[in-house]
Amino acid sequence: MNLRLIITSTLTSALTIFAQTNEKFNCYGSIGYGFGSGGQLFSSTTIENIETTERKDHYLNYGQGIKFDFGLQYFMMENVALQVGFNYTPGAPGIKTEYSRGVSVAGITSSILDSTVEYHRHMFGLKAMVVPRFEILELLNMHTGVGIGFYWNALSYETTRTIADSTQTEKGSIKSAPSLGLNGLIGVDYPLNDLLSLFGEVGFDMTSFRWTKQKIKETDITGNSIGSYNFEKDTPNQRPPLRVSGSNWRLSFGVRYIIQ
Repeated sequence: MNLRLIITSTLTSALTIFAQTNEKFNCYGSIGYGFGSGGQLFSSTTIENIETTERKDHYLNYGQGIKFDFGLQYFMMENVALQVGFNYTPGAPGIKTEYSRGVSVAGITSSILDSTVEYHRHMFGLKAMVVPRFEILELLNMHTGVGIGFYWNALSYETTRTIADSTQTEKGSIKSAPSLGLNGLIGVDYPLNDLLSLFGEVGFDMTSFRWTKQKIKETDITGNSIGSYNFEKDTPNQRPPLRVSGSNWRLSFGVRYIIQ
């Protein structure tokens, strides 16, 4: 067999769609981790005598963290499936920002303000995509997909502020408008038997959220009061809305079960 024939056979095999015998439905579940792309910057800062002595940056991204995916596939054609699924990102651990301002007297630093804010985020998604399957080099069963998603989130925070010997706290949440976005994936299947297979995937979500409202549920911080406060653009005495990324790349592993 000459080199030209080998190359031709290899390229042909790489583009061959493999057949799934009588498969109409399957369900799947996976666990993975999302690596955030972009995010809102929050900083931890230590200031002594007006000078910043330490600074650490944190990025809030709704899509970063452990991910759980569950869903169904329906084969519209022999090797092309419609996939619908639900995605949940707990976002643990949360992010914590700290602010400390102190003065030095006789070489001793005395803190006059310590403030800590801890954010806990959750992101949810309903996704629909078209997923074709392929066989590569007669060795690997692969699938790829692209589609759209409907995303929403929950974000809570807790503030602790210490001034001199007085400690004040606040608990609340920040609401965002739901968002549409794009999603996609590429993966490899490893059949265990006629009904079960393992798979690994690299996927992405492209979306962001616009903050709309802050709700203070409990507070004893001076100057703050319980209630809801809108984020408004170009409005006096109102904070402008932030747009926070939920975009992420994920690596996940799961199991698929053929129903029919």
